[in-house]
Formats: sequence, structure tokens, C-alpha cells
Amino acid sequence: MSATVFVSFSSADASLANSIYTYLNQHGIRALKAPEDIRPGQDWAGAIAAMIDAASHMVLIWTSGSMASKEVAKELTLAMQSNTVIIPFQVEDLAPAGAWRYHLANLHWLQAHNTDHDTACRSLLDQIKGIEPSTTNQLIAPRRSNKGAGALIAL
Repeated sequence: MSATVFVSFSSADASLANSIYTYLNQHGIRALKAPEDIRPGQDWAGAIAAMIDAASHMVLIWTSGSMASKEVAKELTLAMQSNTVIIPFQVEDLAPAGAWRYHLANLHWLQAHNTDHDTACRSLLDQIKGIEPSTTNQLIAPRRSNKGAGALIAL
């Protein structure tokens, strides 16, 4: 199965998200994100929901901006409902607070704040290629989509 990855990020981190999006696409992983993959005239919320439903993985770019973003929180909830493999890509040495603690409690994080960007992106790529949703354990709520079994795990 070929991975499709939805990149979730705060608008404050758009430059970093663009870099990760480009890196994944250049290395054989189909990456999706807004606004690049939303057609003009398309309903924004519906397009994001469809991208998340189509994704096997979600990269959650974790920064203070994403922790403050209600949109990123909605994307995480949709990914959890779709049993998407969630990979928190920790850019800042920042622990989740509030509801984030609950939603991210079971996940192991890809530490990107203590290495250079290229090394972090290579590690992300390796992890995405190494984790197939159909081979992971289901940890969270029952599936609400018709996708194959998946899990909320991270690296």
C-alpha cells in the first residue's frame, strides 16, 4: 500500500509545512495539505475532511502555533475518527497541554527539535514508509470510515 499523508499545521508554520510537503512529494510519498490541494471554488472544510479521509497518515507539525490552533485540533479529531496513523512531528520542545494532553497521550513523537531539518525529514520519510496502517494495532475509537484498520500511533 502506498502512503498518502495529510500535513496538519498552524498557519504560523506554513513555511515549515511547505518544506515537509515538498520533501515527501519529492520522495515518493503523496502528501496533501491546504491550500495546495484544494481546488478554487471547493468547500474548504469539506476538502480538508476528504483529504484526511483519503490519508493513511497524518503528520502533525507540533509547535506552540499548532497547540493554539482550533483548526489543527479539528484536523486531529477527524484523523482519529478515520483511524489515520498520526505522527506528531515535534518542532519545539513543548509538551501538550489541556485537551491536547488527552488526545496525544498514547503517541510516541518524532523529535525534530533536536536535529537538523534534513535529518528530521529523512527520519519522517523512513517512518512513513515503515508503518503501514493495516499492520498497526487499533488504539482508539471504532472506525467511522470504510478505510482498512488503522491506529493512532506515532514515532
